[in-house]
Amino acid sequence: MSVTRTGKRQIDLTTVDLVFKGGRICTSLDLFEAGIAVDQGRIVAVAKEPHLPNASRVINVEGKIIIPGLIDTHSHLREPGYTYKEDYETGTKAAAAGGVTTTIDMPNTKPPTNTVERFEEKKKLAQAKAVVDFGHLGGATQLQEIGPLVKAGAFGFKIFMQERVDYPKDALAIIDDGHLYQAFEEIAKTGVIAGIFGRNQEINDMLVKRYKEAGKTDPISYYEVAHYGNNIISTTAITKSILVQRSTGARLHVHHCNMGEEVEIVREAKKKGYNITAEANPKTFLMTRKEVEHHGPYALGGALRDQDVEPVWKGLNDGTIDVLGSDHSPHSREEKERGWKDMWSSIGGSPQLQEYLSLMLTEVNRGRIPLHKIVALTSENVAHIYRLYPKKGTVQPGADADLAVIDLKRKTVLKPGYSKCGWSVYDGREVQGVPVMTFVRGTQVMNEGEILVKPGFGQFHTPMFDSYFETKKP
Repeated sequence: MSVTRTGKRQIDLTTVDLVFKGGRICTSLDLFEAGIAVDQGRIVAVAKEPHLPNASRVINVEGKIIIPGLIDTHSHLREPGYTYKEDYETGTKAAAAGGVTTTIDMPNTKPPTNTVERFEEKKKLAQAKAVVDFGHLGGATQLQEIGPLVKAGAFGFKIFMQERVDYPKDALAIIDDGHLYQAFEEIAKTGVIAGIFGRNQEINDMLVKRYKEAGKTDPISYYEVAHYGNNIISTTAITKSILVQRSTGARLHVHHCNMGEEVEIVREAKKKGYNITAEANPKTFLMTRKEVEHHGPYALGGALRDQDVEPVWKGLNDGTIDVLGSDHSPHSREEKERGWKDMWSSIGGSPQLQEYLSLMLTEVNRGRIPLHKIVALTSENVAHIYRLYPKKGTVQPGADADLAVIDLKRKTVLKPGYSKCGWSVYDGREVQGVPVMTFVRGTQVMNEGEILVKPGFGQFHTPMFDSYFETKKP
């Protein structure tokens, strides 16, 4: 394909595969009128309509906005081992329906993704079923596997600092401080992220024991423990991780940065120049105690104190929080239902992949956050942090044509979607702002909620390095 430029920067291309015209484009910086030309799966031009090339297919998106497809940093797709809750086909169909073009899967499966052999097995499972592009995080419990996992393509590591039924000690949870330090040391050599689920095991266990002895096992008691003492369970763990980051030089990424004190700790660490990024999850700051009182165990796994909500919004808008991840974590109704009487025997988490873009677009319409900030939080920042930029996360020539077309004005009522678990805590909630088309590498994978490609269309992606073991720190 030839490209020539005149003094007016007019682009002259031979016929391309696809052209979008008539709409607007939103990047992390601006919203503007322009069209997009796509050929062989990549963007080849972004220009005003008179300067776009001829195309085999033209899509008129008048009245709509094109954004980079979302890169979800926090997808629990449950395969292998927990496929009664979700699998790669159902989970990535939910992603495509929600404007997500790449999912980054978590390692708390059965068996956990903490060896290269298991990583490769998981990749094969996803390649056979995924309808959007994908990658994986690894577990960091086996120190000798950290380097090889990065060579195999891991985007980074998820370190669970608290043991739970789906991340047991030694398999995925790292409780011992010496083990934690060594894991950070090994990850620092690779240049990928050391992601943490920051929780203090000992304080958590003490509080759970106290509540159980008092006969408090209901969902509200579970919620109270999670936020006890100004969020002491999480703040002590995050503070410790920041100190370990400073000592080892690893790239620290704080998953679940959803509480006021957590946001402030991260903000201060950034001011001091520490190499730290943070992720928030919409299901937390969009749900508070009142949702727990109504939905019980279905709302647990993130609902905030009322006083945490505004600090999180401030962090999203001022750049303290870098990323929005869905924390898509489906569970069966049976697992949830037992939480009404004994939440300690239940489990937190809920499906989010299909819903979270519409939930955030609703907040854009309410004036809580600008659209360009949503693009940064869900696409461009993610691509930088996970070393996918500029291949993904951006609308510019040379990038994969991973795009979501959104109708910011359309209203709809959410209902359970493609997720295998079959329920949604947002069932019946009205939203304004809907993804109507999703494209992965220039191929339309979703139209008005209908999935258009077969399982196996999605491709595996890895971080882009000059070398997996760079001497230069990121």
